[in-house]
Formats: sequence, C-alpha cells, structure tokens
Amino acid sequence: KAFSYFRRLNEDSGKAGNFDSLNYRQKTKEVKQLFAEPAKLSTGKPTDKVPIFVLGMSRSGKTLVESLLAQSPEVFAAGELHDWREAVETVATRHGITGEFPAYTSHLVEQHLHEIAGFYMKKIIALSPQSRFFVNTMPGYFAYIGLIFQCLPAARVIHCTRDALDNGLYMYFKQYRHGHDYS
Repeated sequence: KAFSYFRRLNEDSGKAGNFDSLNYRQKTKEVKQLFAEPAKLSTGKPTDKVPIFVLGMSRSGKTLVESLLAQSPEVFAAGELHDWREAVETVATRHGITGEFPAYTSHLVEQHLHEIAGFYMKKIIALSPQSRFFVNTMPGYFAYIGLIFQCLPAARVIHCTRDALDNGLYMYFKQYRHGHDYS
C-alpha cells in the first residue's frame, strides 16, 4: 500500500517537474564526445595543493569516503561545494563565452583553463590554507571530469558506486527539494 502512495507522489512530481530526459541524454552524449580525449593543459608551476573530487549518485558512499579521507590532518573535507561550477561559469562569462555547458567548453583556450584552475584553487585553499588535499563531494560534477583534468592535472577523482537498485529505490522514496530532477 505504501508503495502505491510513493508511486502516485512520484508521478505527480514528475508531471510538475522540469526534467527532460531527452535533453539530459543529449547533454551526456555531448560531454562524452567533447572530452573523449581531453586536451592536456601545460601544468605551469607545480603545486602541493591537490583537489579531490569524490563523485557518485546520492547515497553511494561519498560522505563516508570523505570522512575516511578527512582522518588525515592533511585533508580538508569541504562537502558539496559549488565553487567548481562557479569558477567555470565566471571565467566563461568574463571572456564572453556564452551558451550552455558542455557546448561552450569547446571555446575555452589554455588561458581560460588556467584561470578556471586559479579561481577554483584560490577559493578552496582559502577554506583551509594549511591543508594539502581538498575534498569536494558535489555529485553533479561527474559531467565536468574531462574539464577538471584539463584545468587541474593534479586533481584526483574517486568514483563511488552502489548497487543501482539501492540508489534507485532510495531516490524513489526520497523527495529532493532541489537538484536530482531525474529522480
């Protein structure tokens, strides 16, 4: 009986929502094509500060991985930061690069990539200047992995996975207030 109520709730939410599965699939396809072979950014001066992106679906273990990493005094657990997307959009806007992600990334040149990296690193280092590693668990950044490696060659990505049925059921029963429109 409870499942029938959740089904009705999800159907009603889906009708009211703005999720366009065809558009989502198209954007995913564009990301794959644009970053199939990411361009290499000349690293410039070496840095001892390393961003770590812990990515995965909701309830896949990202927070657990972050807390395990944060056991080291060299690691700053920043949680779900919006700073990466802000860095990308700020630099694109500053240079008059318009459009939607990921299409506009083909207009980014090496100077832009360095600016994005500088913007992002400045923001996260300011959170904990003494730390060497900075963990960001924003789940939507999976689409940015190619661009992340272009801008931040020293970055590390940890991909957390969980049985798809577990993730799917959790999202089916969880009513997100924002984000996760696909659920």
